Amino acid sequence: MQLNLPVSQQNHDFPADQMLVSMTDNKGIITHCNQAFVITSGFSYEALIGQNHNLVRHPDMPPGAYKDLWQTVGRGRSWTGLVKNRRKGGDHARVSNWPAQSPWYRTARGARTRATHVDGD
Repeated sequence: MQLNLPVSQQNHDFPADQMLVSMTDNKGIITHCNQAFVITSGFSYEALIGQNHNLVRHPDMPPGAYKDLWQTVGRGRSWTGLVKNRRKGGDHARVSNWPAQSPWYRTARGARTRATHVDGD
């Protein structure tokens, strides 16, 4: 697991009407994210694309939560939970997370895959 430091323990609020969206391939590499996700993460769009989604993982989050998330989504089911994301400068944002498979997601070897993460209040 990547240890993302430093952390400030300062919460970053984002507007309740904003929906954060990020898409990854089956290896967790970010392939797309919306402007709300970019702003909340503190990274630029260019810095996020091509990076593993654990770039925004806060070290306070237990690894078991992510293991459960990816196993659940990998079985074609949706997962809901509260996630504490780390922002670029060390602050954090708490988001409700509803990752789900997009229509492109397949578990067959070599198939194109994409997981979609939708965060919001």
